[in-house]
Amino acid sequence: MPRLNWTEIGVGMSGDAGRALLDSMKSYTVDKSNQVSCSICGDPTLHQARYQLLVCDSASCGALEEACKWRGKVVTCMTTETMNVYTLSSHVCVATSPKRKALNLQQKEYCREMANTGLRPVRIKLGMEKSSTLLYPMVQT
Repeated sequence: MPRLNWTEIGVGMSGDAGRALLDSMKSYTVDKSNQVSCSICGDPTLHQARYQLLVCDSASCGALEEACKWRGKVVTCMTTETMNVYTLSSHVCVATSPKRKALNLQQKEYCREMANTGLRPVRIKLGMEKSSTLLYPMVQT
């Protein structure tokens, strides 16, 4: 099997910067996700890293007959959250597809806190709907 020529997009990025980079990309899905021994940070202790392979899920690329050959790879250290992001090939269609509605950082933090207390996802969603500050966060000026 030939070796793939991955292009480095971001190496040694912090978790927040890596997530921002992934959010700025076209829509994708995680095809495979494995845990491997970490080799991206300088921590000498034995620990794990998450290895994810991404595939294009963009509506603009999916509308064409030709399958999109874009692939992504993300390696994230589980202890330091250092990320390496790589891509392979390019998208078939250059046009970006409309972004899906996603939770902002404040909403994600609220969901994590509620999940840690043992609430079920439906209860968390209902709690977010009742709290107008989470649905419509105030813009700081």
